Amino acid sequence: MEMFTYPNCRTSIWLAILFLLWTIVILIICVITNTPSYLYSTLLYGITTGVLAIAFRTKVMDRSILRFNNVGTKTLLLAVGGTLCIPWLHALIHSVIPYPEFLTKEFAAINNERVDETQYIFYIISAILTPFTIEIIFRGVILRGLLLEYNTRKSIVIAAIIYAVVWGCITLLPILGLLYGLWFGWLYVHSRSLWTSLIAFIALQLMSAIYSIIGNYFTISPQVESAMTGDSWIVNLIMTVLFCIPTYFLHLTFKHNGN
Repeated sequence: MEMFTYPNCRTSIWLAILFLLWTIVILIICVITNTPSYLYSTLLYGITTGVLAIAFRTKVMDRSILRFNNVGTKTLLLAVGGTLCIPWLHALIHSVIPYPEFLTKEFAAINNERVDETQYIFYIISAILTPFTIEIIFRGVILRGLLLEYNTRKSIVIAAIIYAVVWGCITLLPILGLLYGLWFGWLYVHSRSLWTSLIAFIALQLMSAIYSIIGNYFTISPQVESAMTGDSWIVNLIMTVLFCIPTYFLHLTFKHNGN
């Protein structure tokens, strides 16, 4: 019996608002207790993952959300490949539409921060826990619920917009949130498995964590940096074209499998 499914747009929006409020509560607690900023993400997604685990354990949430369908190694590799290209697609957009000045300064300050060696484990933990929380809530519950009421395309778009608003409030990058929402929603629906988008998201987060750690010891090439800064539109365009390749083969795979 599905006890925790949201079958319409209004209740899905309320769930997203609840999650956003939850992130604010954890942030306030971290500020009051002077918790280091690098622990915020770990605490937020660690606690949320724990709550979700209890919900699955007690059958408050339908365990079929986590059912591992045999999506195949090829599909997973293509999904990961496409996902890793999305930051450059996002950067290409901002090569045309620049970031507001205050965001440019904020991101520059973040990029210049050094990651202490004691923080590495928290970066890795967050890289694994964040996708679990995000994918279960926004694809496994919200998108799955919307699919009960709307057609596939409309459901993916609505879920992506909801995700973009929440992601934008948390990271100040709503366009990136929209891209992720559309991409992961498409992967989830057509592979018929949450694990496709989940594994792709974990790979993205781990690469981001490794990027931050490597930046402490080596100079990152401008081509890689352009995914963060949007400076090199030619590199961003090339990576966007590369993004189309796994997308095309995934489309053929899904079509062949009748998805």
